[in-house]
Amino acid sequence: MAWGTSVIGIALGTFAEMVVNDPTSLRAKLEWLLHWPEDATRLGRAGRQRVLQTFTWPVVVTRCLGAYTAAI
Repeated sequence: MAWGTSVIGIALGTFAEMVVNDPTSLRAKLEWLLHWPEDATRLGRAGRQRVLQTFTWPVVVTRCLGAYTAAI
């Protein structure tokens, strides 16, 4: 997501809580990305925006400081 590329996850490691381990579904998603490149690009850009708004260090630090402030 951080690179602005479409992401497909499989149930492996820390992703196990977020996706279903279904090879047929994975294949269908990969084929969809190949057949709909404009949508894949749009999804990649949306993922990049989510990373910038949610996961950059300044954002994470601000959230942590807010939680600490609320706790004291």
